[in-house]
Order: sequence, then structure tokens, then C-alpha cells
Amino acid sequence: MENYQLVIKAHNRPGSLERILRVIRHRGGIIVKMDMQVESAAFFSARFDLANSKAKQQISDQLKKLVDIVTVNE
Repeated sequence: MENYQLVIKAHNRPGSLERILRVIRHRGGIIVKMDMQVESAAFFSARFDLANSKAKQQISDQLKKLVDIVTVNE
């Protein structure tokens, strides 16, 4: 199992965080640690420490497809 970190900046809209968590869960990610903060009324950033048996690129690619996502940094 691989451990890695993702830092995500997203639009602060209702349901944004839930959609991010759903993608992580559906792609087999296990959240070890999460830190989230609201940057402004329009954006939030979240740092996830993940454990996953699948490639991290798969989760990252799927997250980038969400309309709420501004950036995903590995």
C-alpha cells in the first residue's frame, strides 16, 4: 500500500467537499489525515494524507474532472 499526499484547492460551494471525498472513496483511497481551511468566501484548500493500493495518478486525474476543483498538487 502506497502512502502519499494530495493538496487540493476548490471552489467553496455546497457539496464540494462531499464530491471530493466520494472520488477518493470510489477510487480505493483511505484517508489517513485531512486538514482543511477556508481561504476566502470563494475557495477552500484541503490536504489529504492517503493510503491506496491503486496508483495515485488515478485519484488525481478523477479529482481534476470535478467542476469544483481549481488545482490538485501531488
